[in-house]
Amino acid sequence: MEPKSEKLYKKLTLYFWLELTIIIGVFIFLLLRDSEVLTTSDSIIYERYAIILTLVAIPGALKLFHRLSKKALLQVYDLFLEKMRTAYLLRSLIIDLAIVMSLVGYVIYGASNFVYLVIVLIFSKFFCIPSRESLAEIEVEPTGDEVENEPENNNTDE
Repeated sequence: MEPKSEKLYKKLTLYFWLELTIIIGVFIFLLLRDSEVLTTSDSIIYERYAIILTLVAIPGALKLFHRLSKKALLQVYDLFLEKMRTAYLLRSLIIDLAIVMSLVGYVIYGASNFVYLVIVLIFSKFFCIPSRESLAEIEVEPTGDEVENEPENNNTDE
């Protein structure tokens, strides 16, 4: 693994574990505190929006990362690393926004559904762990789609 990709891997891994520790810490703090809970009909509406956001955020973030990482393979090495960093952070941010929305709902309304949503979202964060393999892909296939296109062109010429 190149020194630049190893450095990026270490930064992304540190960011992932630091972020996950903060999220879990805040979540546990909010679970253990005593507070008055508002019970209104708005909580049902907010719960529905939180559930919908969770259902869209998890596969949406993972699919977006997949698409961005495939496009990054077509770039030169330095640009590839920058695009991969952006893709990792964007994927993490999407799931973090859903976590924050659920935590805010829990703080305001105190409904246990928000706790369950946060737990599901925290488990989905484990699909976002940076991997050395994804950062080393460009070293294995430096030309990206060009390698795939060549056999197709050769088959049509024959």
